[in-house]
Amino acid sequence: MFEEIAELNPQPKAFGSRCHIHSTAVDQACANGALVTVRFDTVRWDNLGEFDPSLGVYAFTPSTRGLYEIYSHIYWRDSPGGGISRLYIYVNGAWRIIDAKIIVANFQLGQEIRLVDFFTENDDITIRVIQTTGAVKNIWHDWRLTYLIIRRVG
Repeated sequence: MFEEIAELNPQPKAFGSRCHIHSTAVDQACANGALVTVRFDTVRWDNLGEFDPSLGVYAFTPSTRGLYEIYSHIYWRDSPGGGISRLYIYVNGAWRIIDAKIIVANFQLGQEIRLVDFFTENDDITIRVIQTTGAVKNIWHDWRLTYLIIRRVG
């Protein structure tokens, strides 16, 4: 849904800040059992400049306190090994919400997470993942499949 909105209006003028960030460089390898910050290295639009992937942090930092909607979708490539994937939204180094999915060997998997919460200036928001399949799994870098959307709603 959000990507359709982005295509219709690539420079939205909605209430507060909005940004759409995605990964375009290469797939991101996630080792078995390692907590990994998902890499979003390309800003599609960010009307307040609150996300800076050039810092290598891949974190969103609100410049205005308010109610925000955080939505992320990742897409696991098919590979050997089945197990569990846990997708988190971290705020200031602690997880706030989690989504767990079963990964089936040799199948692709889309996974999403959403949080609507109050954030203050300089809160640090990241998307992290851990998978326990016994093998390295790759997050697909395609902008339509692995992305982060943030908008201030109040």
